[in-house]
Amino acid sequence: MLGRTLTRTLPEGQTETFQYDLAGQRTAHTDFKGQTVEFFYDELSRPIRTEYSNDVVVNTRYTPSGQVWEIEVTCTPAACAEAGKDPGITSHHYDERDRLTRIDYPDNRWIEYAWDEAGNRIEVRTDNQRTRYSYDALNRKHTVTACANESCSEGAETVYNYNPVGSLQSVEHANATATEAVATAWIAARSQANESVGSKGLTWRVRPEADEMLVVAFVGLIKGQSHDAGIG
Repeated sequence: MLGRTLTRTLPEGQTETFQYDLAGQRTAHTDFKGQTVEFFYDELSRPIRTEYSNDVVVNTRYTPSGQVWEIEVTCTPAACAEAGKDPGITSHHYDERDRLTRIDYPDNRWIEYAWDEAGNRIEVRTDNQRTRYSYDALNRKHTVTACANESCSEGAETVYNYNPVGSLQSVEHANATATEAVATAWIAARSQANESVGSKGLTWRVRPEADEMLVVAFVGLIKGQSHDAGIG
């Protein structure tokens, strides 16, 4: 079964709806306030255009290798303010290995990224901030430095330490305090059983054979929802 959400209804009666094309891509979404967003895709199923009901249009263009190149927002000043978007073009730049190296925003802000030969991100920089990263021989993050000068020889440094099996053991913070880390990889490795689903919450618990319990709670406000039947 596809199990895609078609409608959701709040206790007060407000309803949101979802529409899909034959490929299973979402083509429209009407929210609880009655505002509709339409989605358009290219022949590779990549999103290329989003149209909002308040005359905000977002066009996305790609590089020949399939990376996002430009995101162009078109809207009136009032519509942009209402949608919380900046009109103009956001440009993305990549190196020869298709790693993101720079983003230029419509308001002239920018952010740059630098990488080492192993593919680790070693620096993030804006016009007023610079952060450097170092890694150990196993390509695990070792230090993060908030640079205080151009050469980054000064700055607040955070150090990550690992135990012999490779799990994070401790974090030494820039303020001279340290945090001991508890390995939780076993949580991801164990299957989880759904304990309860109700209108007031959603909780999962690790199976009883686990030594500890992981609980994730979600305060639900959804009164009801429907899904398509699909095939299968």
